[in-house]
Amino acid sequence: MTLQEFRKRYPQYDDLNDQELANAIHGKFYSDLPKDQVFSALGFRAAAPSPVETFDQTIMSPEESLTPITEEKPQKTARGRTPVAG
Repeated sequence: MTLQEFRKRYPQYDDLNDQELANAIHGKFYSDLPKDQVFSALGFRAAAPSPVETFDQTIMSPEESLTPITEEKPQKTARGRTPVAG
């Protein structure tokens, strides 16, 4: 039985989209079978997953990439020198 045939026989499920209905039929009646097999029998083709969002990564020098992000850069003194920790 295809999804269209199922919907004709059971119109109370018209509020579900095809993906929701196919998942529900699989879970209720055919959970022991692979989803793609059940979807194929229902005449349903699942949508491809959306692509993973990319992010903008700033290019750093090797020295910068070894420095933890949370570490602050040392402040210079009034004379322009970096204070020595100690």
